[in-house]
Amino acid sequence: MPHDKLKFFGHKGWIDYCSFDLDGEMLVSAGAEGHVNIWSLSNPEEASASRNEKGGTITCVYSPDGDIYAAGHHSGTITLYSESLFEKYAFLEGHEGPVSDCIFQRKGKKLASAGADGTLRLWNISTKRNIKILKHGNATIFSCDFNKDSSVVASAYSNGVIRLWQADSGEPIAKLIGHIGPVYCCRFHPTSKSILLSAGADCTLRVWNIENFENKILSFHKHVVLGCAFSHTGDLFVSTSADHTVAIWKLGKEMPEMIIKHHEGIVSACSFSFDDRFLATVGRDKTFRISDISSGREIAFFPGPGEFLCCDFAPTGNRVIAGDDWTDMPYVLDFVY
Repeated sequence: MPHDKLKFFGHKGWIDYCSFDLDGEMLVSAGAEGHVNIWSLSNPEEASASRNEKGGTITCVYSPDGDIYAAGHHSGTITLYSESLFEKYAFLEGHEGPVSDCIFQRKGKKLASAGADGTLRLWNISTKRNIKILKHGNATIFSCDFNKDSSVVASAYSNGVIRLWQADSGEPIAKLIGHIGPVYCCRFHPTSKSILLSAGADCTLRVWNIENFENKILSFHKHVVLGCAFSHTGDLFVSTSADHTVAIWKLGKEMPEMIIKHHEGIVSACSFSFDDRFLATVGRDKTFRISDISSGREIAFFPGPGEFLCCDFAPTGNRVIAGDDWTDMPYVLDFVY
């Protein structure tokens, strides 16, 4: 299909993270060299803001209102930026190793951060203070997420354990045991506060009910499952794997509804379009692809010079962003369907 591609210059190394804001008019990208850039789609040649953070940036996330984004760094610091002011306005310090994941509470008042130091930290965004340090052992935390009503926060560890914590008090709720080996991703359902999805190095996904702590094992992939994500309605979820496949699942089913085999290498990341019609996937095969979810048909394809690491759909329209490990720019793709 015909498509247009924009390039956004500014980084001096590979791009670990990229995302649109809630309006789809701005985007943020984070590079291994430490730059965190805000871009305007009307001016792709120049970053609106750029800050150099020692040690590089691993993850970024927008707040629910879209004005604040948090960047987690290799140094253990988290930087808060204001998109409206185009400036950095706070450092959150406490982690003693890389920050692997961070997520805002759905009400936007708290930020959870996960670290290689084995701590899950809860931050008050208004006061910029670390209000809770949640730790049990020294295993690295790869992923964290709040549930729908922000009453529970989950953390996924390198030792195969998932822990549930009370978001207000920080008190432990449960230790979920099932995965064998690291759990790379955990994500709560967008509309149900009790459903948690996890993906692990044991080639399985698990769907947990956090009210009774039971789980359903989903076995399909032949290699490590690196990522998982719910669609915006929560009817579907997707898994990405080192076996080069993407599986689309229907909640409640034990086998995938559809298998996408367009990639010829590890599938690094994925993103649902906001109407849940399309799925963007990027891979270590140096390709960036768009698939129709109803048919599995590939409708857009873009080969890059490097291995793609991240992607995100804009809130409106057929526009996707992706970043790779070779060029110094994110790519924005407008596709026609």
